[in-house]
Amino acid sequence: MATKRHMVIAAGCEPRAAGRWSQIRTWLWTWNENGSGPGPKIGHKPGRKPRRVGSTVAPRSDSGRARWRRSFFSAALAGLAAATGCQGPIAGSLEVVPTQFAGAELVPIAAGDPVELVRPIQGGHVIFIGALVRGASGSRGTIRGELRRSETAAGQPLPPGTPGGIIVFEERSTTLVDLPAGTTPPSPAAGWQVLRADISDVANIPACPNFLPIEIPDRTLQIQIVYTDEKGNTGTALRPVMPRCTQAQTSARNLCLCECRANYTIERCFMPADGGVTD
Repeated sequence: MATKRHMVIAAGCEPRAAGRWSQIRTWLWTWNENGSGPGPKIGHKPGRKPRRVGSTVAPRSDSGRARWRRSFFSAALAGLAAATGCQGPIAGSLEVVPTQFAGAELVPIAAGDPVELVRPIQGGHVIFIGALVRGASGSRGTIRGELRRSETAAGQPLPPGTPGGIIVFEERSTTLVDLPAGTTPPSPAAGWQVLRADISDVANIPACPNFLPIEIPDRTLQIQIVYTDEKGNTGTALRPVMPRCTQAQTSARNLCLCECRANYTIERCFMPADGGVTD
């Protein structure tokens, strides 16, 4: 059982540290458990044969010294894991700020901000949501974007910071880059990066067509994002937002409103008013 626990610790190592850790773990393991290495088997004195009951080796009861040695090696393994940078994924260890497009750049989203419902090339309407991230390991990761309710099932407003039920979500691989020159980070702390400002790198939350009995345009909902880095460390951020149809062209805006209202049907948005029936 100890082998599994120690291998889990090693799984989060940096590549070079993992090699050192593997050698150290193997050396300690042979001393600590199976007695095949340079040290004597724990609980067994050299020169003394183990007792047998039939064909089964009867283990000797642990001595105080054996128990002490096991505790010592467990502590040594944990200490060496920390010293070599071996650490498993940590949930919530990253700082994350949701962003949206302002022209060609991604800018932070504040509580209550409008977010644009955009018609992508494949049709429907999506909300493009990116992220500013601090403390990520490496530049590759995944972003999960969720559109959530802001009320309980009974229609009561949720307390601030409480996630509502998920309406729709999308998750994809993404790339972090350095902040553009002149960009003010969300906090003075070092280590901030931003998702690449490209629609292929941000979450494309598929808000519409909206088949659910929930109004989306001009209604306060929630956006929640979860960023996961190369090591599995995560960060989560939640914002109340108001999705909007902001298309300049009247026909495009009407289509957005039609698709994003509750209980979408194709007849409502694309069929003629008379359903094509002639007299």
